[in-house]
Amino acid sequence: MTSPPVRPPIYRFRTPDGATTASLAADFYALSTVAYTHWPDFLGQLELLTAAAQEVYDIPYATRVGLRYVNHITLENTGLDNAPALWSLVRPEFSTLLEVDCWDEPVEMFNQLVLAGEGSNRLTLRTGFQRNEPLFLLDLDYYAEEQITLDRLSTLVQDYHDLIYDAFRWCIPERNLSVFEPVLVQEDR
Repeated sequence: MTSPPVRPPIYRFRTPDGATTASLAADFYALSTVAYTHWPDFLGQLELLTAAAQEVYDIPYATRVGLRYVNHITLENTGLDNAPALWSLVRPEFSTLLEVDCWDEPVEMFNQLVLAGEGSNRLTLRTGFQRNEPLFLLDLDYYAEEQITLDRLSTLVQDYHDLIYDAFRWCIPERNLSVFEPVLVQEDR
């Protein structure tokens, strides 16, 4: 019997509140947060992590660069009171299967669409629904897989952010955005 290959360890460094994590392994580094507020804050943290990784490990290039937003649209964060109201927030193309009369109370759904971008760029759009604690998942992942010098990283992820924002705005029509509370930014002066 062959033993499974040993995977190198992944080291995770978390902020004191546990909301943001920098992950480091032999073949990648990543930044993630469960308390996203504003793009400039996240980009600044990513630039700091990239500078540290380049300084310590002298990384010549990346083979995959991506940016992913996972949106959990719930009754709580929208102020809505039932699952069909959640479905109505997104474009009907995403919820049509849930609304067909022949289904008796759908429990969950998951879909994935991969769209080609320029060169090796891809946008993966995942949508899903679960009924037990009503949730609509809107997962947008834009990435490229090729040799990418890290001095282009900030520009690339800014472009990815803009494309993901446009995709998000396509998924949720303008008339439905009002259910989301804006996050107020306090500027340090």
